[in-house]
Amino acid sequence: MKNNYSLKRSFNLLVIKVVTSTAISLVIILIFWLIWISVFPRNYYDKVYSKSFLNSIEKEIPDLLSGKINDVQNKDSKFQYLITIDGERQIKSDNFPNDEMKLNVTFSGTHTFVENNEMYSFKVFNQYPTVKILMIYPAFQLEIR
Repeated sequence: MKNNYSLKRSFNLLVIKVVTSTAISLVIILIFWLIWISVFPRNYYDKVYSKSFLNSIEKEIPDLLSGKINDVQNKDSKFQYLITIDGERQIKSDNFPNDEMKLNVTFSGTHTFVENNEMYSFKVFNQYPTVKILMIYPAFQLEIR
């Protein structure tokens, strides 16, 4: 009988260990997920990355207009950009789409919209109205029509 009691007790301890370790794992995953969401919010590209990108571009516009700069630093491959001056392509990211027809239709406006889970955002600077920037980045928000 003693062996049976010991076996039952070890089984109960094993079940308790598995349940507690699973619960602890789920809590840890939830904590890391909450940290991830707070560090990289759903609107990260819209609110954080695009604003810092535009601030750096705005400082470099005089050099862009004079032709001193032919490239812009972009650290994120998911963030694509196209800079036009007087309606002509000047600088684009390496992975920017080359579909001319779509770009002509897309680039004619200045509104922001979502298509195929990508956000198309435009910027025209008040001080430099001939410079237009199209930014394409992942859209984590739902498309509202």
